[in-house]
Amino acid sequence: MVGKDCRLTGSLTSSSCCMLDLSTCRRDDIRKYFENSYDLDETLFTSLKDDSCFYYCPDRLRLPLIFYYGHTAVVLVNKLILGGLLTERVDPEIEALMETGVDEMSWDDTENYRMGGNFEWPSVEKIFHYRTKVRKIVLDIIDTLPLELPITQDSPWWVILLGMDHE
Repeated sequence: MVGKDCRLTGSLTSSSCCMLDLSTCRRDDIRKYFENSYDLDETLFTSLKDDSCFYYCPDRLRLPLIFYYGHTAVVLVNKLILGGLLTERVDPEIEALMETGVDEMSWDDTENYRMGGNFEWPSVEKIFHYRTKVRKIVLDIIDTLPLELPITQDSPWWVILLGMDHE
């Protein structure tokens, strides 16, 4: 899944698009911006030696890398639900586990894992399939949602942009 065997849901990329002009952008511009941000996020994980690396904690106050691989897609789903653009969760289990970043409270369920316990994270394959589904959902919304400019905080497009910028 990583290195030469990596299966990205998009393209391997190392450059980012220009920021969108919310008063003049076209649907195609938004689509390219989303695909670029999603691709960049995934490209970061192609440098891992093998799937076992996803389960290392780079810092004792951080979660293992598998969390970050799934987190940005979960943020997109949560924004779409909050904005009324998506009515059903893609995978409630993954979304509950990966919606919140580092929480240093002792009641945090993942605390046991970070301190050497045996918390069970989803497989890389499961997160890969989740990211694939989310990519398709977001692209379908981008392709079909009526576009009225300028995009403002009151626009349904705003939640899509917030999710993309979390990438």
